[in-house]
Amino acid sequence: MRIWGGLADMTPDMAPIMDGNDPIEGFYMDCGWGYFGFKSCSAVGKYMAQYMASGHCPEILKPFNLRRYENHQLMGETAALVSYTPDN
Repeated sequence: MRIWGGLADMTPDMAPIMDGNDPIEGFYMDCGWGYFGFKSCSAVGKYMAQYMASGHCPEILKPFNLRRYENHQLMGETAALVSYTPDN
């Protein structure tokens, strides 16, 4: 028998945070993937590296910014019965 235990960092809308330089210049984050981030790490690594090298966020990462919580623009929450849209 096998047992696994550990923490899974999940965001309220079950979507990762991929952002940087706001509000701290040079600070980038790629977190909140929960238990499924390992499947996307190579693609995300490419775009996060591009972001860090250029200082400009690639279009594909923009919806995953941290300020989406401040602006009430969640990605479509699956952890609750409420469905958030950019219009909320």
